[in-house]
Amino acid sequence: MRRSRSRSALIALATAAMVSTGCFGSFQATRNVWSWNKSIGGGNKWAQELVFLIIGPILPVYGIAGLLDAVVINSIEFWTGTNPMTASLKVTEHDGTKVAESFKTDESGRTQVVEVSNASGVQSTTTMFQATGSETITSTTRFANGRTETKAFTVNGAGQLVPQF
Repeated sequence: MRRSRSRSALIALATAAMVSTGCFGSFQATRNVWSWNKSIGGGNKWAQELVFLIIGPILPVYGIAGLLDAVVINSIEFWTGTNPMTASLKVTEHDGTKVAESFKTDESGRTQVVEVSNASGVQSTTTMFQATGSETITSTTRFANGRTETKAFTVNGAGQLVPQF
């Protein structure tokens, strides 16, 4: 009986610690489910509604995604400052040169980091950032020798990058 009470108290304490972080995060997992649902049927609202009724109340996909967001993902976002659902990493290697690209989108904007390395270490790291609602992209490259280059670009109406001088 005493062991059961201790276990229950420990579980209650751990649950309270996770959900009381005070983080109202971006709920990215729920947004991903919603985006997927919206893409169904090529924009056909009847197909979207049918899928919503199936994965909403019948199969509680939205509820599970919301619970996962509230308890796990938003807590990670609160404590680390990054949402694990919004970052991605792509690594390619060719002839001994490795290129690691990471992408992250959050409420402040979009960030892409490209790191180029070889057997002697990191050769360059380029960070590109576009603030939410901005047409300007800044690019900063740091080279292994310590040199840094910063450039700014504007995105024109055709979606092309135009260097700012």
